[in-house]
Amino acid sequence: MLQIQDLSIEYRISEGSLPVIRNVSLDIEPGRVTALIGESGSGKTTISGAVLGLMAPNARVLGGQILWNGRDLLRMSPEQLRRFRWHAAAVVFQAAQGAFSPTLTIGQQMLDVCADHGAVMSDMLTRREELLRRVRLEPSRVINAYPHQLSGGMRQRALIAMSLMLQPELLILDEPTTALDLITQSYVFDILAELQREHNLTMIFITHDLAAVARLADRVAVLYAGSLAEVGEADNVFSDPKHPYTQGLLDSVPDLHGSLPGQRARSIEGLPPDLLRLPSGCVFRGRCPHAFQLCAEEVPPLYTARGAVGRGGRRLPLSTDAPERQAESQAGGGAALAPAQSLASGFQPTPTPDPSAAAQVDAEAPPGPPHSAEPVTFPKEAVACHLYAQP
Repeated sequence: MLQIQDLSIEYRISEGSLPVIRNVSLDIEPGRVTALIGESGSGKTTISGAVLGLMAPNARVLGGQILWNGRDLLRMSPEQLRRFRWHAAAVVFQAAQGAFSPTLTIGQQMLDVCADHGAVMSDMLTRREELLRRVRLEPSRVINAYPHQLSGGMRQRALIAMSLMLQPELLILDEPTTALDLITQSYVFDILAELQREHNLTMIFITHDLAAVARLADRVAVLYAGSLAEVGEADNVFSDPKHPYTQGLLDSVPDLHGSLPGQRARSIEGLPPDLLRLPSGCVFRGRCPHAFQLCAEEVPPLYTARGAVGRGGRRLPLSTDAPERQAESQAGGGAALAPAQSLASGFQPTPTPDPSAAAQVDAEAPPGPPHSAEPVTFPKEAVACHLYAQP
């Protein structure tokens, strides 16, 4: 359904060009929930904005494709993107108060979305009430209310209902419960899980909350400093994380059931790199307890991950002290490393487009189907780390 292929995006700022997304390739599988996780500034929201054609004015796509059923969203005209939004894809933003107009009632705003896309109003009146009840809101209480008259949880649920008015296939959740208390968050997640099952929705779930990911997501894509660190089935990523950054994220979560003697939650030392002055090789190497010489020399490609083990033939520990991890990464002997297949040999990056040519394509794009491209298949389990290269 949705394929992101070798996507690169930069922001133009006064200090120069900020490469916020670098060569990201990811399949969003239909009927499943894919979570994008990572620290603030890792590029999660920028990717969702690129999918919807809602990037910041100073953003520029350097290369790559975003394919929706074989059609490149990056080559769509503004009118084609307008039709794509709400009909095919919708978004639930993290701050519902800012997503709603304060001068219109909730019910009027739900109908305005439909009217702008040519829906039959008599049908939409019925659907509006059905969806509000589906997210456990009383239509008579909400339809004539203004956003400020609802609680944060009610506004968020009303926004979810509005996003489903035109029955989109893809729903993007951009940290939908950030401003809510834990009980309300749990309530909203229950609703989202039910809606996903009932409507077979494809979801992109953007969040910092690992507990929410474990609860809602089928697949997980881990982003770090604008690049993909690891992707895999949620159960596998949580039970057997491959990338040192993913391990660090999970190590930083307290164990509510009690840790073993001598073990405790720990944060990842250091700070993310300055995107204006990226280091050579792996962007995580300055914070990685497993870093070795190759990490400073080459940018790691994606390797198939499941079944792979670390250098020296030993599986990397999930929770050990940093000196032991460092020794593990520098071990040269041991059993043979399980073969890891690099994707770099099988995928040719898309050439960087000329901005003036792209603008001309948008201006001249006919109302019919835009450019189609041959999709590239990516593995379900992959990790961008030299620890899985053959020594």
